[in-house]
Amino acid sequence: MISYHRGILLPTSTLSQPWFQIFSLVVAFNTIIYLGLTLSKLLPWPDQIHPRTVRQFFPNIYKESRSDMTSRAKPHLEIDDDFDSMRSQIISSNAPRGFALAGGLIIIIATLTLVTGSHISLVSELASYLIGMTALVASQLFSRRSFSALSSSWTWTALSVVFVSELIWECVDQDQPISLTNAIIVMTITPAITMYNRPAIIGGLLEVVLVSAGGMNMTLYSSTSWILVAIGGLGAGLFIMKIRQNVLDQLIFEKIKSNTLATTDPLTGFLNQNGLLTVASSIIKSVEQNGGRIFLARCTINNLIEIEEAFGMEYGDDLIEVVGLATKAAMQPSDLIARWESDSFLIMGVGERPDAADLRQRITEAIELNGIALGKMKVELKVGTSGGTPEEASLQHLLVIASR
Repeated sequence: MISYHRGILLPTSTLSQPWFQIFSLVVAFNTIIYLGLTLSKLLPWPDQIHPRTVRQFFPNIYKESRSDMTSRAKPHLEIDDDFDSMRSQIISSNAPRGFALAGGLIIIIATLTLVTGSHISLVSELASYLIGMTALVASQLFSRRSFSALSSSWTWTALSVVFVSELIWECVDQDQPISLTNAIIVMTITPAITMYNRPAIIGGLLEVVLVSAGGMNMTLYSSTSWILVAIGGLGAGLFIMKIRQNVLDQLIFEKIKSNTLATTDPLTGFLNQNGLLTVASSIIKSVEQNGGRIFLARCTINNLIEIEEAFGMEYGDDLIEVVGLATKAAMQPSDLIARWESDSFLIMGVGERPDAADLRQRITEAIELNGIALGKMKVELKVGTSGGTPEEASLQHLLVIASR
């Protein structure tokens, strides 16, 4: 007997063979992958932002000793921790809300099922209520105590696997196709809330196995059909999760860029005025509480305008960078340095006021060691310092003295 199947003449015995069904499944899965790759080239997906990209975009405060001043390589901002921390903070803040909504929805559906008199056993109803209450308890727990985003992700994954297991048991025990459909819906939305690849993939594969096992006990469709539906549901869930990850990373990138530009000088990578003043208030408060003195030192390139007129703006920018690095190298690692104006840097530290003449000499030596001014106009520096206790003088007063 010959059967006509979508334009291909094959014997019915061949179409019913398990090896042919597996072969068809592989071909279909491969086709879906190629269609997805083709579609991804046509649609404007959000760009995935890796922390390395952010590192390359922003310069950093260059931490080097005076012996390293001959190196002109620009540093990069190490913000992997900030990037991961911000992502984890967003996921953690959304976790209690997700648990609460899921728990409430499960309880509401279980109540409606009970009220409408659907053919669901009492054990299944109690299991649904128990899972819903567990989600609500998890919501309270994650909102009142500090947990990592990864722990909330694994908790959500475990809860979803338990819920899918309950739905599959309900499907097998009472031959309820709607329970199997609900299980596929749960496994589709789980990765989008999990937001971490490993929990989403591991939990998704477990749920695919559960749904496939449940489908084998259904007589409405073949088991192969349920396997395909389960794989499709997992793929859709991972697809949505990936889009959410890309959008979240893009938002984090823009937030970091905004924060960095607001407090960092783009040319040198040092703090700008806003950045230094933001940190200065904390330092002053700490010194007031613990006792001690603060100091300011200001280094100004007196002839920067003449240098730029003679050798160009690009050389002027290079010189500003070198002076900034030389100033940093002449100070202690704990001192803060900021580009205060176009031609000057301001240093703030805790301790005794440094000697202005000695500081100017050390900065000048570092610039000469770098060799940037060889054959060009000599760099004329002006260095002033001031110091005192926070009770004796305000930051503005110290700045006026250091600028004289």
